[in-house]
Amino acid sequence: MKNDDAGNPAVVKKEKTGKLFGVINILDLIIVIIIICAVIAGALYIKTGGFKSGKPIAIYYTVEVQGAEKGFHELISAGDQVKDSVKGYPLGTVQSVESQASKTWLINEQTREYVENVQDDLEVIYIDIECDGLETESSVTTGDVAIRVGEKMYIEGKGYACIGYVYGVRAEEK
Repeated sequence: MKNDDAGNPAVVKKEKTGKLFGVINILDLIIVIIIICAVIAGALYIKTGGFKSGKPIAIYYTVEVQGAEKGFHELISAGDQVKDSVKGYPLGTVQSVESQASKTWLINEQTREYVENVQDDLEVIYIDIECDGLETESSVTTGDVAIRVGEKMYIEGKGYACIGYVYGVRAEEK
């Protein structure tokens, strides 16, 4: 402990340092608040898929489901609201459903020609879906889902779920 000039214990005076409650600097607090706000804004941007802009359109697309059990198409009806079974995003309304026998091509070992093989227990289903969406320079989207030919779709409706691929897409102005 230090003594003053007279030999008495010195009284230590605290200087104002600009710290809030003597612990944190006000400038540091402002920087921390700005960083927290930036992190929250970034998380919201990523969660919502960014700032959406584009031309509103009606999207008509067909999903092909291969290798479904025979009769599965009867579970799907026009008017069903379907959503992405993984992320829960709405995908639109079923307009129509068609099915065909599932076929594969096999090579005939004797003639060396390809032969069509019909699989009686399986079917290929074509689901026509309509939804509202946005068209930008690079994509056509409904909500957070890009609708592209060849895109894998996880479809869920009331009482059924299946996996298929977008087979065709058509967009019209609203």
